Amino acid sequence: MESMSNKVLTVPGQEKWLLYQDLAPSVTRTSQVASVRGHPEKCDKTLKVTLLASEWNSSRGGLSTINRHLAILMAKRSEVQVTLLVPQFACSEEEKRAAESHKIVIKEAERRPGYDPLDWLSFPPEDLIIDVVVGHGAKLGKQAQIIRKYHSCQWVQVVHTAPEELGMFKNYPRAIARGEEKTTAEVDLCKLANLVVPVGPKLTEAYSAYLRSCEKQQDIMSFTPGTFKEFSTLNQASVDSEKFRVLTFGRGDPEDFGLKGYDIAAKAVVELKDNSYHLIFVGAPDDKQEAVTENLLQNGISKRQLTVRRTSKLWDQESDFYLITFGHKDGKVSVDGGQTPH
Repeated sequence: MESMSNKVLTVPGQEKWLLYQDLAPSVTRTSQVASVRGHPEKCDKTLKVTLLASEWNSSRGGLSTINRHLAILMAKRSEVQVTLLVPQFACSEEEKRAAESHKIVIKEAERRPGYDPLDWLSFPPEDLIIDVVVGHGAKLGKQAQIIRKYHSCQWVQVVHTAPEELGMFKNYPRAIARGEEKTTAEVDLCKLANLVVPVGPKLTEAYSAYLRSCEKQQDIMSFTPGTFKEFSTLNQASVDSEKFRVLTFGRGDPEDFGLKGYDIAAKAVVELKDNSYHLIFVGAPDDKQEAVTENLLQNGISKRQLTVRRTSKLWDQESDFYLITFGHKDGKVSVDGGQTPH
């Protein structure tokens, strides 16, 4: 989301998002509602953005990563106040302090007996003032329709997948039928939202087509993340090594193992027919390392050329990047391990 020169990129439509003609008026409206609820009326024109989330870290996959960095990006703007709304007990005190270091406040939605934890997000704290609520997909977007109704705010819906297309490549029962059902839910939510934000040009094209019949194409804004600053500015050591280490990130879920291309990484190492190459897989859920390892081994890779690790915290991921330090040897890229972050 930032370039290597530390300049904030003008992510396509980012300025339009924050100054969007349908979003900006909500600041005044929400301030008026706040005064009715007993909160002091504010005229500072600060845009109060709440992102719906399941966690601060990335133990549940890439959506959490995008959500966290999107929150960090917006919090850098002085005219925006960012809140991450999570289910009660979803974040540790350490994670809350990490968010505060980026000027982000983590708020918890209280436990609601009989509801799934993510559905608790439909009921934000009463003292939370919201101008814009940001939802993600169906699981973290359906709550936004209730929040908008009772908080008089605007709703930005971020879409991360095209379930109907993915269903063609899933390998669990009724995958295609479930993909169609998920697509219907995603599109219905987009029809209700004030602004639709697909991640990347492929999804932008897909959802533009889905929403053509309801004339919402003008309310679609493409969002394409860049390289995270934490990783792009690491100082790698140019030291020759006997091993060439390849780092792969992902959860390794069995239903989309081939779809995500994890098998390709393992097969590529096998094709090289050189024991100096080593695949490091990072991101396996807790207690699932063995299952992910078995799926990788089925593609012919040797145990001696494979390491599987659980989901890493952000600072652990930096250590993983130091593990693959690039240099040149015999016309190919070589890597060196054993380095530690400064």
